[in-house]
Amino acid sequence: MGGDLDVLIVDDHEENLYYLEALLAGHGYSTDRARHGAEALVKARLNRPDLVISDLLMPIMDGYTLLRHWKSDRDLKGIPFVVHTATYTEPEDEQLALSLGADRFILKPAEPEDLIQQLLRTLNNAQSGAVRSLSAPAVNDEKDLLRNYSQTLIRKLEEKSLRLEEANRALQQELMERQIAERALRVSETHMAIAQRMAHFGSWELELANTDDIDANSLRWSDEMYRIAGYDPGSVEVSNELFFS
Repeated sequence: MGGDLDVLIVDDHEENLYYLEALLAGHGYSTDRARHGAEALVKARLNRPDLVISDLLMPIMDGYTLLRHWKSDRDLKGIPFVVHTATYTEPEDEQLALSLGADRFILKPAEPEDLIQQLLRTLNNAQSGAVRSLSAPAVNDEKDLLRNYSQTLIRKLEEKSLRLEEANRALQQELMERQIAERALRVSETHMAIAQRMAHFGSWELELANTDDIDANSLRWSDEMYRIAGYDPGSVEVSNELFFS
């Protein structure tokens, strides 16, 4: 279905790149990859693709900035630009992308066949001359465009900050609960040691190894067990021979 069409995939996650490359190759497309917008511009100017499919949240140059440069470039603006995102999912995110000239806005994850059909429709539209432009009426006001872009970035930064705060609170709660459990365990062990000392009562633990070799088993004594045997706690290596003697 793809024939000799070349698709430039722009994404900073290896698994996303691999998935799209495999999917497109299976439908006859050849692909190239870029990990951010700046790299995509360089590659596209050296070897013009037939279509670009790009993530939005990327380092160095994000997808919105790439889209703006793409649709302002004399040689690239006629190449259809597909946004493929799992981060910018709100209606205003899509509207901003369309205002910047995106030809299609697809949310991750999309069903493989649905994704291919959307790409095919985009390519067909491009072949019939229906490619969106940055100079569309919706973006005549440069200040409004920049304000919408800034608001979108700020909103995503705030959402990320909230997620980090929630994760930090959850981690702190987990650490606190672990510290409480460790303190309770230490107190319990101390009480047990005191009780054994007072009652002159020792305890031992034998952890059986998954083997017939008896020496591979792990044997542990309580402090009072050492004293009962006539040793200072930890002064000798516990062994089966010592135990039975």
